[in-house]
Amino acid sequence: MGISYKGIEYDRNLSQATEIDPYIFYTNSLEMRTSITDFMINFTQHTPNGFVENRNIMMNPSLAKQLRNALDEAINQYEEIHGPIKDIDTLQNEFDEVIKDESN
Repeated sequence: MGISYKGIEYDRNLSQATEIDPYIFYTNSLEMRTSITDFMINFTQHTPNGFVENRNIMMNPSLAKQLRNALDEAINQYEEIHGPIKDIDTLQNEFDEVIKDESN
């Protein structure tokens, strides 16, 4: 069908991820806080109908660094296959241009 990423099946033909594991949480926003002993990441899911759900993860600084290293490696592998990931501001600007063009 597509590519499986530990619990999510991505169907290239449909361009969507299908949830396989009910414990998987999709997030489209995050906030990070730190203290002397902990890192807290608040993951938020916003939907077009206004539904908002949060999940918080707390970890010690050593695990936060391990997470950063794992993300760096995964992002590098992703970009080797799919090309550079655009930052959120670039994506928003591109989206705004499409909306502007469609309204003219």
